Amino acid sequence: DLCIEKLTVGRRSSTSVFVCYLASLADCKTVEAIKKKIQNIDIDTKISTMSGSQEENIVKLKELIKIT
Repeated sequence: DLCIEKLTVGRRSSTSVFVCYLASLADCKTVEAIKKKIQNIDIDTKISTMSGSQEENIVKLKELIKIT
């Protein structure tokens, strides 16, 4: 039931981003919207190289794709 999808983000960095969700609970339209937003991120640095903790980087990623 756990789905993990790999997306690649970045013009030069080709950063891997994984979208993880439970298929039985997630709304398909929401998952597709999130994936589309991630694919539209225009970033040129690896997300993992952002300064700060993993939690801070998740917050930064949410800001990039405008998730609340």
